[in-house]
Amino acid sequence: MGTEFGSIFAKPNGFPYSDFGVYIGASSYSTNLNPDAIKAKYSQFHIFAPTDSGIGFPYNELRQYDAQQVAAGKPSLFVTATYQGKRRPVMYFRSLGLSGNRPTTSPQSWKYVVNVRDPRFINFWITKYARPVVVEPMAHLGSPYVYVDGVTVLYSAYGVLDNSNHFVPGVKWDEPYPQSGNDFQAAMATFFAAVKEQASDVKIMVDTGSLSNPSGYQTLYANVPGILTENVYGWAPNPDSYVINNWTTTIFPWFAWAGATGKVNVMGAFLPSNYESGALQTAFVVYELLKGANSFFAPRVGGTALPLSAGWMSWNAKLGGPVGAYKSTGVGNRLFSRQYTNGYVYLNWTGRTETVTLPGATWYDPHDNRVTRLTIPNGTGTFVNR
Repeated sequence: MGTEFGSIFAKPNGFPYSDFGVYIGASSYSTNLNPDAIKAKYSQFHIFAPTDSGIGFPYNELRQYDAQQVAAGKPSLFVTATYQGKRRPVMYFRSLGLSGNRPTTSPQSWKYVVNVRDPRFINFWITKYARPVVVEPMAHLGSPYVYVDGVTVLYSAYGVLDNSNHFVPGVKWDEPYPQSGNDFQAAMATFFAAVKEQASDVKIMVDTGSLSNPSGYQTLYANVPGILTENVYGWAPNPDSYVINNWTTTIFPWFAWAGATGKVNVMGAFLPSNYESGALQTAFVVYELLKGANSFFAPRVGGTALPLSAGWMSWNAKLGGPVGAYKSTGVGNRLFSRQYTNGYVYLNWTGRTETVTLPGATWYDPHDNRVTRLTIPNGTGTFVNR
């Protein structure tokens, strides 16, 4: 694609869909997208509710198949945990709409965990859902991606309802299901590897979430061709030391790795309505620090994508291509930088205003002012170009 412009469920306002190089949320009718654009359709892979029939998942068919397997003496595909002497289904807490630790949503929307490493489920997911529901109906648009949402690996995000209908998180799952967060993460890695081996036409793009073992990110997603994060600007509302350190040690290395390994790498940014005051520029710099050859930037305000006329594509053109990976100075809070063929980008997370003396050359700041040094407030990203 000739553009790095992407969208994550955000619609254009005053510009054509054809501007997008990648669109998350495409459907079989998305003929108004650029023919060469990457299209990805929403799906699930490890938690399911009866209402997921609305996204084409054959929930009732899976339940019927599971009942047949259990009747034949085989383990259920749905994960259970024993609590207060009773075997109970394991559910995802966000789907319950908890209030006072009790569900407030309809049971039809409660999402139940499946055993993603079970070969029976993997085959069902490929042959009954991913291929016929997502891939084949969109084949005429090019080779679509299956976008899987909500990859939360934390054991504490799942639990059971007790005898009083209170949610109890983190109850150890029954055998043969994963016995810990690390085991659950390994099971997900097994699922992704199996899909790659058994169904080369099913290309997964995953929305990364919380991991039980953050250091295992590369192992988990080694066999996933597409990686997505919805908000590279998510640290901005609360840039305390804990948040910044988490991004420095996990999020930044994760997406830099995805970019460096050539995966389709979509980085969104939720921006305030006054994004011109600096939010867009800072989010753009984060993207430029982490991007690779197949990366896309997806800035948006609410549900509307920012058009190319917002200006960041001209910044991108001025910088040229990256020269090596990003660098950082300091411990904990840091000053990040990355060299480009025609410039440098900087992100200040030191906790104080920083002054950077530029290498000997003629440099221009984002406002086309000639500069020899940059004064960068904390929490701000900026750049210079020749």
